[in-house]
Amino acid sequence: MRSRTARARCLTYTPLLAREVRILSLFSLLLLSSFAAFGAAGAQGTVGFRSGFTEGNGIPPRGRVDVDYGSSVLEANGVRGFLAGEVTAHVPMTRRIGVRVHLNSYSRITTPQRTVAGREDMGIGTAFNVSENHGWRPSAALLTRVDVPSGSLPGQGTAWRPTMKAALSWRLPSRVTLASNFGVAIPGARGEQFTQHFGSLWLGRPVAGRIGSFAEIFAFDREARAGASTRYVRGGLTLLVRNTLHVDLHASTQLTGVAPRRMFGIGAKHRL
Repeated sequence: MRSRTARARCLTYTPLLAREVRILSLFSLLLLSSFAAFGAAGAQGTVGFRSGFTEGNGIPPRGRVDVDYGSSVLEANGVRGFLAGEVTAHVPMTRRIGVRVHLNSYSRITTPQRTVAGREDMGIGTAFNVSENHGWRPSAALLTRVDVPSGSLPGQGTAWRPTMKAALSWRLPSRVTLASNFGVAIPGARGEQFTQHFGSLWLGRPVAGRIGSFAEIFAFDREARAGASTRYVRGGLTLLVRNTLHVDLHASTQLTGVAPRRMFGIGAKHRL
């Protein structure tokens, strides 16, 4: 999922400023409070996969297109990153096959020396449903994606970057959803590409009324050609605005490294 991992590789993060620490602490308390209300009822569809690293394996019904939107802010040691327009269209082809189009996002990276900005590369993906969830047998799909050189952000290079992953999910009691992705990608610029393995575990559930929550962990065996393995944790809250639209607020932090990476983001999932 290049839009969330390749961007991070260009920044070496340090702890957030005091203001961001307070915001993160407040957000963590809200998230913990949401999980404390485990017995509360929630509306159907309050939790979606848009905000996390983990991708869902669902394909919209014929005649409907699902669209994700998002923006995020990343903080660094004298470096700030901003991303807008994380737009993905989920287009059904058949009951089992879908196409995913990841449009060019706008990215701006500010360092003490300069600011660079431009469009990131777009991606084209497919989803092939293999099985449905029955008991402990998960709903499973094979997802592919290729990031195509098409952006204007400096330093992206001209390499095509493929990703292949298995996406699994289970419906558990109390309307809890458990999901997992694992797979392989080939990131990096031309001549500097390398093989990367990754995996994730995602848990989402309704909280009360139209509010939902999710938490996930994900890891990479490396994020640079000669880099070390990394692990992250992410959590978020979602709000079902209407049956065809939900919005979210999420935050993540790196669990390894001397200067952990932090990110805040907002987004929406719209069923057209």
